[in-house]
Amino acid sequence: MNHQNCLTWLKSQNEYPKFYWKNKYSQESIASSGIKKKLSKLTPSKHFANCVFDFELHNMNIWVPKYEVSSLQPFEKFNDSLDRIEKYEIVHKSFLPDFSLWKNLLLKAKDIQKVVLARTTYLKLDKTICPFLLMQRLEKKAGSAHLFFYQPHEGTTLLGASPETLFMREEDCIFSEAIAGTRKLGKTESENRQIFHEFINSKKDIEEFSYVDNFLSDNFRELCKNYKKSELNILKTPWVQHFQKTFQGQLKEQLSDWSLLKKFHPTPAVGGIPVNDALAFIEKNEPFARNYYAAPIGRASKDKSEFAVGIRSCLIKNDTIQVFAGTGLVKDSQPQSEWEELDSKTRWIYEMLNA
Repeated sequence: MNHQNCLTWLKSQNEYPKFYWKNKYSQESIASSGIKKKLSKLTPSKHFANCVFDFELHNMNIWVPKYEVSSLQPFEKFNDSLDRIEKYEIVHKSFLPDFSLWKNLLLKAKDIQKVVLARTTYLKLDKTICPFLLMQRLEKKAGSAHLFFYQPHEGTTLLGASPETLFMREEDCIFSEAIAGTRKLGKTESENRQIFHEFINSKKDIEEFSYVDNFLSDNFRELCKNYKKSELNILKTPWVQHFQKTFQGQLKEQLSDWSLLKKFHPTPAVGGIPVNDALAFIEKNEPFARNYYAAPIGRASKDKSEFAVGIRSCLIKNDTIQVFAGTGLVKDSQPQSEWEELDSKTRWIYEMLNA
C-alpha cells in the first residue's frame, strides 16, 4: 500500500476517530479507524496507541485502534481516488490577534527572556473542505516532516506537517531535536545566499535557538547515561528554514513515556524561557486557546514511541479553517518582521487550497 492508498482507505472507513501518522524519519505511514480500547492515561501497551493531547496536557485522547493499515502492507487499490483537481476560494479571512493587538503583546512581552506567541488565521471558504484531499496534497509537498491527521468525528479535522520531533524512544534509546529561528526561502540562488548569510549572523535567531539547545542539553544530561548532539544544521522545509540540532542518548533508567512527555513538553520552541513565566504570559495574554496547537501528537507502545510537536497545523470544520503559527520573541524582536514570519509559516495552507 502506498501513502495515498492509506488515506483513501481511511476516507472510506465509517468508524471514528480516524488517525493518520507518518514519522519523518520513516518510510512507513499508518492509518487507523475506530477504537479497540480507550486508555485513560499513557501507560505501556503491547500494541501501539494513538495519542493526541492538548497544549496543557489536560485533555488526553489515547486509544488502541480497532482497524489499522500500513503503507508497508500489500493493498488492493480503492476506486475512490483522492486525485482530483479541486480549488477552494477564500471568502473571508481574519487574524487573532490582529496586527494592532500583536504590537501591544510584543511590548508587554519585553521583560521575558523568550516567549513564543501564536496567531490563528481564520479562513472561510466557498465550500466544504475535503480534509483527506488536503492531507494528500500536504504529504506530496511537505518534504521532511511528521505528518498527522486526526478526525475525532465527522466534520472536524486536525492536520499538519511538523518539522519538529518532541522525542522518539526505542527501548532505552531516546532522540530529540532542537529547532528554532526562522527565515523564509528565497526565490533565486542569489537571494538564498543572502538570506543564509543574514540568518547565520543573526544575533536574535541565534539567541532564540540557544534557549532550545540549552533546554534539551540539560534534559539529556539529566536523563541519559551518555548522549551526543549534532553540529548546528540548517533545516529547510518547502516554505521556511530553521536552525536545527539533533540529540541522541541512552536513558539512565526506565522512564515512562508520560514522564518523558512532561519533561520535554513544552520546549522553549513553543513556550519560552523561563518556562513558568512564559507559560503564564501565554495563558494571560494569548487571545485564543491553543488546544491541539503545538501539543504532543504521535504513537506509543511499550517498546517504542514517537511524538511530534504539533505545529504547522490547522483545524478544519466543514467550510472553515483555523490555521496556527507561532514565533519566538526575544528582546530584539520587531513586530513587523515577526508578523511576516507568521505569514511565511502559514503559506502552506494557501498552496494546499489551490493545488
